[in-house]
Amino acid sequence: MKYIKRILFTSLFVFVPFAGYSKGEKSMDPVDEGVKKELEFARSAMKLVLLEHIESVEEIKAAQDAYLDKHFKGYEFRGGHVYGMLRGLYLHGITVFNRKGPAKTVFFDMTDIYKKLEQSSDEETRAKVRELMRRHGDTKK
Repeated sequence: MKYIKRILFTSLFVFVPFAGYSKGEKSMDPVDEGVKKELEFARSAMKLVLLEHIESVEEIKAAQDAYLDKHFKGYEFRGGHVYGMLRGLYLHGITVFNRKGPAKTVFFDMTDIYKKLEQSSDEETRAKVRELMRRHGDTKK
């Protein structure tokens, strides 16, 4: 009986807590995976434009202008800025007009850019990003 108690004690308090633990692998939370999949679906369904290689707040406008110059050459006026949040995504819409056709609104996904710039070591950059996030309707920032 003494040995059975010792085996039971060892298995319950030594081996059970480490069940499923593997060194170097991070456990995946099914909720996080579901949220990631939902965000990727929303991005693809809405045809959001993702800007890359943005290192400062000032580069955001330049990257947006470069994208619009490349994909909307005949469009004369850019304006009608729309800021909003949808399912945790920060969206910035810019409307472009053309005399030959209807106006179009291009939506940029700013989520990853804001998250990256919010981690900046520069306090001024973090303040600018918080202001942009507040513009989108995120009242927590």
